[in-house]
Amino acid sequence: MDGEAVITLDQSDQALTVPLEAVYEDDQKYVWRKVDNQVLRQNITTGIESDTDIEVLSGLSLNDQIIIKRK
Repeated sequence: MDGEAVITLDQSDQALTVPLEAVYEDDQKYVWRKVDNQVLRQNITTGIESDTDIEVLSGLSLNDQIIIKRK
């Protein structure tokens, strides 16, 4: 018999998360944030990560608009 289990190692309630595909990294993790009519690089500090999302501990606010890369 085969099966699949999901084990939660850590959990954060009311966390600000963004899709993993929106996060880039060179020497630091960052996202592209839309401000007025400009797109600006915004460095972020991250926390817990899932298969699809990553927690943002600092660098973004709830109503910030970010650019998500197209597939």
